Amino acid sequence: MIKSYLFFFIKTYHKARSILHGSSYAYYVSLSLLFLDAFFCLVILLKIPYTEIDWNTYMSQVSIYLSGERNYVNIKGDTGPVVYPSGFLYLYSVLYKLTDGGINIARAQYIFMLVYLLTLFFIFKIYYTIKAPLYTYFMLIFSKRLHSIYLLRLFNDCWAMLFSYIGIYAYVRNSWTLGTFFFGIALGIKMNVLLFFPAIVMILFQILGLRRMLYHFFLIFCIQTLLFIPFISYKKEYISRAFDFSRVFLYEWTVNWKFLSEDIFFSKEFSLLLLFIHVLILFVFSNTLWNRISGRSLKELALSLLNTKTLFINNVYKASFQTQRLIVIILFTSNLIGVLCARSLHYQFYSWFAWTIPYILSQTRIHPFLQFFIWALQEYAWNIYPSTTYSSIIVIMVLVSVLFLLLIRC
Repeated sequence: MIKSYLFFFIKTYHKARSILHGSSYAYYVSLSLLFLDAFFCLVILLKIPYTEIDWNTYMSQVSIYLSGERNYVNIKGDTGPVVYPSGFLYLYSVLYKLTDGGINIARAQYIFMLVYLLTLFFIFKIYYTIKAPLYTYFMLIFSKRLHSIYLLRLFNDCWAMLFSYIGIYAYVRNSWTLGTFFFGIALGIKMNVLLFFPAIVMILFQILGLRRMLYHFFLIFCIQTLLFIPFISYKKEYISRAFDFSRVFLYEWTVNWKFLSEDIFFSKEFSLLLLFIHVLILFVFSNTLWNRISGRSLKELALSLLNTKTLFINNVYKASFQTQRLIVIILFTSNLIGVLCARSLHYQFYSWFAWTIPYILSQTRIHPFLQFFIWALQEYAWNIYPSTTYSSIIVIMVLVSVLFLLLIRC
């Protein structure tokens, strides 16, 4: 009798393990988790009070824009001037009207609940297409910080990332122009989308060739130009505010560098060091993992740029399943490298990369229990408020560990 029970237990364990490591039931599981998370969202909205951080500032900035002001220097709110591209103003102008001038916050929260669920839907679509292990799906719906960012804080990062993930899904489905279009829209909402661009260059150049890659970046340029046109009379003010690369964040809000002194945090040397590390890591990944689409070294890819014939080559390419996986991992890691080397991370920036960590961890091929542990450690660190020396160390160590494990094991 004991023997038969033991045999049944072992058989059940191996069956469950096989299911969780595979993707056979991904469609049904993702659909169930989507509905379960929708229920979680409703409970959160009904039980947990809204926290005001930037919504009133957004609404103040939008009201000034709607009154006819086009000089970015004069478009201000309670917590400062507008520091986002004009797509942000257009988007939040719609929200301004839908929420009775920003007063109906409950309605805004339900709109952001839809944004959250749409983002989760497209993440599930990406994971499903590339056959991510089933156990990774469960990590996607239990993030306390993500629910807080979307449902209780109403940050514009949520919209930028929604369009970015739609762009990634379009790339995975071989809809190259559509994907680039959505990345262009996302960039028009918030500048952090630029973190994906090193990956976009590598992917489009290897798959479509130089000429079509240049066409895609021209499309992005056209989108930004169209968004910019209403502010053309104050172009200097617009560009300096919407794409301010010299912006320095407050030390008190940093999540990732609290273990450093304020003097180091604000120093130019530290900024240059981060830039150097960023470029170095991008170079390493470009020459090891990212070049697998074409199978050519970074040197060979660079030399091919000198061949003028590449301008006239019109590649017609349908990504294979393996290439689809590479597209996702290249985009995910490009973004994560940028996050690691960011001058400062605020709590809402967690939405930039939290959705990608489960799949990246699965590609490190470490034991799933260890993957869950790293994911939980990350969640723990991002839920400590205010951030501390130890929580910041955990944030950095998790990012470094994930990228290092991926590099040596993928």
